[in-house]
Amino acid sequence: MSDLAFILTGFAIVVAVLSFLWLTCVVVGWFHRDRTKPSSVAIEQSAVAKTSIPGTHLAAISAALATVIPGPHRIVRVYAPGHKATGWVDQGRAQRPASHRVRSDWATRGPNTPPGSAVKQETHENK
Repeated sequence: MSDLAFILTGFAIVVAVLSFLWLTCVVVGWFHRDRTKPSSVAIEQSAVAKTSIPGTHLAAISAALATVIPGPHRIVRVYAPGHKATGWVDQGRAQRPASHRVRSDWATRGPNTPPGSAVKQETHENK
């Protein structure tokens, strides 16, 4: 019975310490949060600032869309698509799983004794 009490006491201490750490993180986060609400202009500027596409490219994309799409329009998002891997990368990715397959022609299954050789068992009889 004392072993069970020891285990439950240790478990309770661990849960209490983890709860204390969680509560400490919540309180510290509450004190360090930004209490000012950002304006919509600041949100749009931060979204524009995070793009990795140069401004000249954005201007060219906007001009191309203005000539193709009639009437007013709004560009919501511009992003670069994922790049296709080169041929040697694709070939390496295809060969990797193939190197781990089990080849059945390496060895025959069964005992290690060659066929045709019989193992003789000697019996000792008391006479």
